[in-house]
Amino acid sequence: MFRYVDDGERFRSLMARLEGSPELVVLVSKDNANHPAELARYTTRGMLRVEERMAEIAFEMAAADRHRVRDAAFRSALSEHPQLSHEQREAVRQMISARDIEAVAGFAGSGKSAAVAAAKDAWEASGYRVRGGALSGIAAPRIWRSRRASRGRVERWR
Repeated sequence: MFRYVDDGERFRSLMARLEGSPELVVLVSKDNANHPAELARYTTRGMLRVEERMAEIAFEMAAADRHRVRDAAFRSALSEHPQLSHEQREAVRQMISARDIEAVAGFAGSGKSAAVAAAKDAWEASGYRVRGGALSGIAAPRIWRSRRASRGRVERWR
């Protein structure tokens, strides 16, 4: 909230109201922060329920193997993305497993978006409609700009 409210008195008033809400859940208190500059972190009971359900669905999807990618589609996707490093190619190989859900994580600038774009091409060449998500607003537009990526294919949540 501190990013959006720059008036000190208004900030304190809003925080007092929030801290009194039965919906508020403290994830990290000021006293338990690992670093002096780290702020307390909060969520709501409703958001926790949403996240728990998302995790349940993700576990169910990870246990299902219904989305095989043809070897020819994989090879074609890699040939269409010759700039990929060995590590990125391995990431693509892991992403296109038959499981119903996959995730990719890495440092900023490590080439995740380029690897996801190649995986997207392999999935689409195998006949699948691709949906993606990004935690930040940076990755989604990068994937949209990738070759033949349509803007409606990547969902962005905030």
